[in-house]
Amino acid sequence: MVTENMYGPIQYGDVKVQYTPVPPGGGYYYPPVGVPKTEDEPPAAPLEALPSLRRQDAAAGNRRRREFTQDSHKDDSYWDRRRRNNEAAKRSREKRRFNDMILETRVASSPRTTTCFARTINTIRDKFGIIV
Repeated sequence: MVTENMYGPIQYGDVKVQYTPVPPGGGYYYPPVGVPKTEDEPPAAPLEALPSLRRQDAAAGNRRRREFTQDSHKDDSYWDRRRRNNEAAKRSREKRRFNDMILETRVASSPRTTTCFARTINTIRDKFGIIV
């Protein structure tokens, strides 16, 4: 179960994540709160350096050409559309960052879940005498 609080800690299962709308440090990846760090772990790397986390636009070649509006056509309705589009783009970026943070949290907690399942399976095998 995910408890969403747009600018505070987010509880996903038993992992707690601190969400901020703009990543601190200008786009650097920070491991979620509650995930143990080892002594010999290197410092956090920028997202650009992690190819698996880099977002690639597959449809970049299919985009519409940009049309520039002349100053004479920039009336109140134009500026209203621009404002609404900018707000929608900001919401979309925040939603993507939020979903990326949840995904990173799930990936970080995956080894613990796997270990827990393995222990449960081994307990059941021992209890019922199943030989693999």
